[in-house]
Amino acid sequence: RIEHLLSLPVRRYELLLGTFLGVLALSLIGAAYGAGGFTLIFAVKTGYWTLRPVAAALLASVTFAGIYGAMLTAAVALRSAALSAAVGVVLFVLGIVAGYRDRLDTFFEAGPAREVFRAATFVLPRVSALADASADIAASASVKMNVLASQVAGLLVFGLAALALGIHLFEQRDF
Repeated sequence: RIEHLLSLPVRRYELLLGTFLGVLALSLIGAAYGAGGFTLIFAVKTGYWTLRPVAAALLASVTFAGIYGAMLTAAVALRSAALSAAVGVVLFVLGIVAGYRDRLDTFFEAGPAREVFRAATFVLPRVSALADASADIAASASVKMNVLASQVAGLLVFGLAALALGIHLFEQRDF
């Protein structure tokens, strides 16, 4: 319970940051373990050794960082695990839409509706773009590293900004 955690001799931001980093560490360890096991089995069966699926899985964990920052902020603001999970699901779906925004904006007529769509999807993490890049990495296809680095940086900025908002809200709350 939050009351128990607040009684610990740590600052509130340390509590939230530790939770965030702990979940991300578990995510990275789980992704490396799962993808590493798959890669090992695949390599033993086929004789083809590559670490690309592990790299793709770690990229997926980085994607989770952006979504989890918003989920943690929702948990602090709403005090509901269910609503926090719902924020994660909605953000995941909207992140898929945001990743394909250049293709999807052609469905809108030129004008205000298209600009509103582009503005709304501009701030969202591009989950599907990173998923496509992960698939390309795993399949040994060519990946534009500067585009990938930009997408990862954008996702991390989104996650850290959401976490900063959560820390600010947590500091202001009286429990």
